[in-house]
Parts: sequence; C-alpha cells; structure tokens
Amino acid sequence: MKQAKLYFLLLFLPLFVLSFAQEQQDFSRQEAVQRMDCRLSYAPGSSTVVPAYGDNAACLARLGDFLSRALADSLWVVDRIELTGYCSVEGTYAANERLASRRTRGFLAYLEHAYALSGRYDIRIDSIAEDWAELRRLIAGSSYPWREDALLIIDGTDIFGGREKRLMDLKGGVPYREMAAAFFPSLRRVSVTIHYDVERSQALQEAAVRRRAEVSVRPDTVAVVPDATAPVTVIPPGAEWHPKTLYPVVAVKTNLFAWAGLTPEFRYRRFTPNLAVEGFFAGRWSAVLSVAYSNWSYGGDKKWGVSALSLEPRFWIDGSGRYRYLYIGAFGRLGDYNDCHDIYSLSVTGDYWQAGLSAGCYVPVVKGLGFEFGVRGGYEWRDEDTYAIEEGYKYFQANRAKKRWGVMGVDVSVSWRW
Repeated sequence: MKQAKLYFLLLFLPLFVLSFAQEQQDFSRQEAVQRMDCRLSYAPGSSTVVPAYGDNAACLARLGDFLSRALADSLWVVDRIELTGYCSVEGTYAANERLASRRTRGFLAYLEHAYALSGRYDIRIDSIAEDWAELRRLIAGSSYPWREDALLIIDGTDIFGGREKRLMDLKGGVPYREMAAAFFPSLRRVSVTIHYDVERSQALQEAAVRRRAEVSVRPDTVAVVPDATAPVTVIPPGAEWHPKTLYPVVAVKTNLFAWAGLTPEFRYRRFTPNLAVEGFFAGRWSAVLSVAYSNWSYGGDKKWGVSALSLEPRFWIDGSGRYRYLYIGAFGRLGDYNDCHDIYSLSVTGDYWQAGLSAGCYVPVVKGLGFEFGVRGGYEWRDEDTYAIEEGYKYFQANRAKKRWGVMGVDVSVSWRW
C-alpha cells in the first residue's frame, strides 16, 4: 500500500505543479477597471431608484458624469459592466439578502431607463447581503477605543454564529450604536465597475496611430504628424490595473475510464467511445452533455454493446469563475445495453436510466488542457431480458426489472477548454 501511495503522488505531482504555474500565468495578465459607489437613499422597504428622494439627485448626477467619462471614448473597449448591491449588517441575513438583490435589480432598471446600456454592453449583476469586509476596513481605519475588540469579534465569530449579537452586546451596546451612525450608511450602496478589454483597446489605439501616420502628401507639401509615434496608453484616466482572469466558455472532453473498457462496476468489457461538451455560465455553474456508444463483437460469439446519453448540471465550489478544482452536481442518464460476455451461460439485454449526485475535481495542466476526476452515485432502474445459452443458441429466459443503489459512473477525463 505504501508503494501504491508513492506511485500515486509521483503520478499527480507534476499535474499540480503545472496547474500552479498556469494559475500564476493567468493572474499575470491585467485588465483596466473603473469603479464608482452609488450611495442612494430609498424609501423604507423600497428598491426603486427615485431621483428626487433624499440626496439621490446629486449622487445620480455624479453617476452620469462617471459614465460619460468612462464610456465616451470609443478607443476604450468595454468588456463588461458589473453592478453589485450591498446592504449593511443590521437585521437578519435573509432579509438583507433579498433587499440587496432587489435594489441591484432596481438600480439596473434605472440605468436601462436613463442610459439603455444593455443593448451596447454585457451587464452582470450581483449582490452582497451584508458587507462585513467593508465594515471591518472602516473600523480598522478608525480611532475608536473599542476598535480592537470589535475586530476580534468580526474575525473570530461566524456571521451565522452570533457575530452581530456579540457586537451589539459589546460594552453595553455603545460601540454598535457608534458604528451604526458612522459606518452603516456607507455600507448601503451599489457599486458600478467597468472592465476594459486591454488587448482590444490597445489594438484600436495602435490602428488609430497608424491611420494618423498614413497621410498622403503631395511632392511640394511637407506633412507633420506630431502624434504618429505617440505612445499607446491602454488605460483610461482614473482607471486601475487589476489581475485579469481568463474565463472558459465551453469544453470538449472524453472519459478515459470508458475508453479503457471498464464499466461503473469496475468490470472489464470493451472500450467505449464517448464524447462530452460542457458549457460554463453565471460564474459558478456549468452543464455537461455526454454521449457514449459501442457495439462490438469479439472473441467469437462474445458481444458488448452500450449506449448512453447524460446531462449533468454542476456547481463549482470556487466562486472565481475559473471553474477549477472541486465541483458537485446532479445527473440523469439513459440508454440501453447488450452484454453477452459469458457465451457459455447467459446473455442479457435491456434499457436503463440512472439519476443521482456527482462530485469531482478539475486539474488544469497547461492553458486549455486539463484532467478531470469524478464519481457519480445514485439510483439505477433496468428493464432487462435474459437469455440462456445452450449449444450456441440463445433461449429467452425471463424479463425482469432490476434496481440498485451505488456507483453509477467513474470519470477520468482529458479536457480542452476555450
């Protein structure tokens, strides 16, 4: 067993080293980002942006100026616009979650009415129910005498383990009332983040420089193009550099376990060609559609045939949008089979369907290429016909329904992503 573990480590260590190197390569790329926080006033319980309510007029005027500066120049190519709504930490988490989501959608509705952005840009929305990270930053930067005690509570108590209650009880509630007055209003906001496509922006600006340099000049005319060799700047005024993550859109893969001729029960039959396509969406979700088919005669009268069509939605644990490492999912699968592996006793054929849960891990190797390891477990139902074999002839024996719980699939796939 110790030797087996050693061989396992020697086999997979290079994969993890290459994965780490690829991760560093991805994060070395940059993108330009501009961000503005809109701290709007709302009527109690409302999620509609009303320009005349409170100080909204001034805030929305600043928003209009920000958008006009950020979006006006056609040489800055906008990759996407992200809207994130935040709530402060008082009240129940569930109520804050609903309110943050409603206010983000209400803010998007205002932008659509005022600027009609969705027809021109990719707009994505998100919400943060309780902005503890910003509250911690504000407390850490303050000079309140209770600062360290409050930070200990925030760092040492889970959100759902009584964090807010402990803050409310701290020193008779004085710190909580002071932070509520000083910091909570700043937590209630919608963040507008504009991401620029650096590569396309640079290409456009370089093309503009070339066009300015390509001036037709008559023989008796001297043309001066002072900016023809001007440096190309691919970051708008006010923007910041940020790491850029490359998000996959689709993957094509095949399961080597099935190609090796192994069934989910770890019995050897014949190799089974298979192909799967995975689409990625919404930052943490994907869906895998896979097909498999084989119909082989071998070793005389031996027969192995199977077909399968499967759909598997997945949820990725890492929320970075990179779709790597751990995932969980659910699957459904249906098909038929013809197994005449033992030509001296029995042949079986039938239809089946399976349903259950899945879990696994994707390990990137180099850009685009990776390996996937997973397992499916759940319930299987079969409508099976059995045939007795005597002197080379098959005689119908019985029809029966078979049911079982257990392992429904093993995934050892090689994958290519775009």
